[in-house]
Amino acid sequence: MHELPPRYYTNASKLKQVEQHLNICTYARIRDDWNTVLGEANLANLYGAGAGWSCPQLAMCKVEALLKLQQVYAAQTALANIPNVEPFLASFSQTRFFNMTCGAYIFFVKSQMDLALGRYDDAAEAAEKALELDPHSIEIKIFKKNFELIQSALSYSKTEKWAEAVRDYEILSQVLPNNKAIAKSLSQAQVALKLSRRKVVLNMESGGDVGNF
Repeated sequence: MHELPPRYYTNASKLKQVEQHLNICTYARIRDDWNTVLGEANLANLYGAGAGWSCPQLAMCKVEALLKLQQVYAAQTALANIPNVEPFLASFSQTRFFNMTCGAYIFFVKSQMDLALGRYDDAAEAAEKALELDPHSIEIKIFKKNFELIQSALSYSKTEKWAEAVRDYEILSQVLPNNKAIAKSLSQAQVALKLSRRKVVLNMESGGDVGNF
């Protein structure tokens, strides 16, 4: 049996539909079923708009799902269409969304967006803000820890410590398998490591400085 379009529901019924779709969305997110998350978030938004209700964190849920599905351009577009809600209302620090405060979730997704685009400084700032708004969120803490590993890998790359950089990027590629920026950085670090080792071998064989060749 198909669901009736929103116009057939009263406002109270529409909000009930929003709640139902949010519940499905929540369980799908736990299972990393991002196609379902995206579909349910869209339906919840549809019924919410019909009842004159809006939820910026639900719109951010759509952005997160698109990112997880590697639709970065669509995620950027969706994020650009979300009105700025800062400074947050007091309710944002009291209401929880996906087991974190609403304000923290918004910055959590923004950090993921910046990370996907390789904007590491902006991502670090957003992650720090998310943790500041909800210091008890396990999910944000794990994400922040992963981000610290990214910063470590970047630092090793800048100082040309390629073995250490490759090690960190390999760990990150396992915990963030869909992140194209991480995959690209890992590939670049691996190439640089091979080149540096080749130079060492040439230097040993020549008994001198490779730079003299």
